[in-house]
Amino acid sequence: MNKLLVQQKIEEYLANLDKENSELELEEREEKKKFYQGYSKEKILNMTEEELDNYIKKLWMYNPFHISLKRIKENGFDKVKQGFAYLLYGDDDLASRWNTVYKDLKGVGPSMMSELLAHIYPYECIVFNATTRKAYSRFGIKYSNKNDGKSYLEVCEYGKEIGSMISEKSDKPCDLLLVDYFLYEVSKKKDIDNDINTNSDVDDIRNSIYQEDGFIDDIIEVFDEKKNIILAGVPGVGKTHIAFDIIKLLELKQKHSISSDLINRVVFTQFHQSYGYEEFVEGVVLNDGKLVSVDGIFKKLVDDALKNENLNYYIIIDEINRGNVSKVFGELLMCIEADKRKPKYSVKLMYSKMRNEEKIDFYVPENVYIIGTMNTADRSLEPIDYALRRRFSFFHLKTAFGNFKFLKTLEESVVKNQIIGTMNHINKKLREQFGSDNFNIGHSYFIECFDEEEYIRILKYDIIPLLREYMLNDDEEICKVFKSTDSNVSIFNELLEGLEKNESKE
Repeated sequence: MNKLLVQQKIEEYLANLDKENSELELEEREEKKKFYQGYSKEKILNMTEEELDNYIKKLWMYNPFHISLKRIKENGFDKVKQGFAYLLYGDDDLASRWNTVYKDLKGVGPSMMSELLAHIYPYECIVFNATTRKAYSRFGIKYSNKNDGKSYLEVCEYGKEIGSMISEKSDKPCDLLLVDYFLYEVSKKKDIDNDINTNSDVDDIRNSIYQEDGFIDDIIEVFDEKKNIILAGVPGVGKTHIAFDIIKLLELKQKHSISSDLINRVVFTQFHQSYGYEEFVEGVVLNDGKLVSVDGIFKKLVDDALKNENLNYYIIIDEINRGNVSKVFGELLMCIEADKRKPKYSVKLMYSKMRNEEKIDFYVPENVYIIGTMNTADRSLEPIDYALRRRFSFFHLKTAFGNFKFLKTLEESVVKNQIIGTMNHINKKLREQFGSDNFNIGHSYFIECFDEEEYIRILKYDIIPLLREYMLNDDEEICKVFKSTDSNVSIFNELLEGLEKNESKE
């Protein structure tokens, strides 16, 4: 565990805590805790079907779509009650109870079991779901992904350690439900320091890039020489994540290590239709009745690079094809070419002369590197500007549902076959529908998908909405095109049946 990073995030969390919202969350937590602790073993065993429905529906993880409750009920009413009673109040040790219920009750996975346990034993048990996994990953916490009782106890121990750190900083008791709120906030934020770390193990970094090794080698070599690359791919192929890893691999190639200040030498921006030269290079603002020039994000980076020529500086431009590239770069389009990174190719910037500086010439040095990312499935965009194509090398990232490195991450997932079978089926149908791979769906949605509950949520809230966008919200056509008789597509088919029912009601 990276304790310094945990402490930093705890300090940020406590400093930015909204007192009013915090009190509401505390009330919600206490209300749920009181509700679930009000059910003894005997009361669970004597629940009516209506009470059992309500018992499940009050959980945070509850999926309001019909399939979750439906799959649980397929176990049989009495078996579900007995399973819950045993999990929470059985005589065996917790790891054994966990393993038994996980094996015996279909549709009941780590998210549901851990949330029930966390409300009954808030100082011993933590909610164990995608949020926990994501936050733990960002903190460098290593644990087994087997979803068994032993792994769960391991996850709880880390939760207790984080709880102690929160308690120490806040001078208040901290149970693992509060830790869950903290982890949720951590998992929501996409900070560069979560992706750029000092891990210098080349194999670890390369194994986290779910592309062929030879292809990765090509990206590094071209990036080193040309200095400007674009990573293009479909939604969910991991473009931004790979951009950070490519930076680390280039640092290791050139410097043989990753220094702790790397996060200060990487900037991130996103182009959009209103993004302009003023935000990227320089603009003007009114100050005390006078127009003065201000530096944009790229000029600031270049100025830092000129002061430290022995260090590399990087800019990641997300959705680079969404901006008007000629407008954003202006006169710098020539300056970013690899063979034009010299003072003799300096240009006079549009607004710098307003500062009355002696030196207003500007050039891009050799230690500045640019990575753009591009979504190939965005039909609203115009063809890529030729000027951009000439100055950048393009790498098309592939989906990884057949990549051995990605398949290895799913080894412990109980829905591995469903993920691979369903996504290969969906992507095959998308290729047939659109005549290319540009509208396929990537693998990154499923990197931390280990149980059926999380898999259903990803399908319902990520994959199906994307299909609806592709198919112009025609649910009837979606069902017609994507339904399958393959057993490894069964869960997805059940979700499609729900779409059909909604369509028929309308």
